[in-house]
Amino acid sequence: MHKIHTIKQTLRDASFTHKLLFFTKVIIAAIVLYIIVSKIGASDIYHIFLSADPYFLLTAILLLPLNIFFQYYKWKLLCNETLNEQHKRSIFFSLMQGISVGLFTPARLGEILGRKLSLKHNSLLEVTIMTAVDKLFNLFAVGFFGAVAVLFYMSYHLNIDAMITTSLAILIVFVFAFFLLLLISEEYWRILILDFLSRFKILQKVKPKLQVLKQLNKALLIKLSLFSILQYGVYLSQFALLSAAFAERPDLFIFGWIGALMFFTKTLIPSISYGELGIREAVSIYFLTAFGYSQVIGFNASISIFFINILIPSAAGIVFLFIRDN
Repeated sequence: MHKIHTIKQTLRDASFTHKLLFFTKVIIAAIVLYIIVSKIGASDIYHIFLSADPYFLLTAILLLPLNIFFQYYKWKLLCNETLNEQHKRSIFFSLMQGISVGLFTPARLGEILGRKLSLKHNSLLEVTIMTAVDKLFNLFAVGFFGAVAVLFYMSYHLNIDAMITTSLAILIVFVFAFFLLLLISEEYWRILILDFLSRFKILQKVKPKLQVLKQLNKALLIKLSLFSILQYGVYLSQFALLSAAFAERPDLFIFGWIGALMFFTKTLIPSISYGELGIREAVSIYFLTAFGYSQVIGFNASISIFFINILIPSAAGIVFLFIRDN
């Protein structure tokens, strides 16, 4: 109950601006979803759902535990190496509580608070920094594979001149290779980032807490990179399987390609709706129809991703708010 009281108090203390932003995003999500459903037809969406291939659908759902495992393992690595938290139960509770609280807060900022609840020996700032590191590696995976997917889309679907796509491919390889070397460099985190943050006067009082960045060693950073890629692979597989479940032709490779385009494009769009509802569906519909597939497939696949990867884990995370973690 103490955890629930802490969350309620934090949310109660939230500014009016954040509350207004949250409800605005909910309204935007509802409006966009209403427009999309009205355009496609609720009856078509319903009938396609009923006729979905149960094997593809079930396989996508069964990948959820693997998705959670990769998220947990990455967070466990960070907790073990940087936050000095070795208790597996507390780490798992931290992750699940973060997923749950994040869904109901503006810009998912509550995920940081949720992760902090079970990490009693660490400051909120330390948890915030490590959560940001975790998300940064996810963003790198989405960016790299999304950029590659865009290149193939330009070359094979838009028929852009090979000279242009080849030049872009070389540029992308060099840019992402450079950033990858930075991400897995201990000096980058210990010197560049830490020194940069230390320059801000507002952060001088919390400078000792920033020292947690020095705990990011090369072995840890490489593992974070690999498991971020594996987690991203699960997302793509789920989207491909869900698209195949609602389509007459189970073109898994094409659907995986479209998934990479969708996740990449969605990342570039500012979060203007609750849970990115409506935006994800609109982007999915755009690319699937561009490849000649039905709008219904795009809507059903993307809304299913939301239910499987966000809503179900968030509902499960609520349970952990009421259970003692020690």
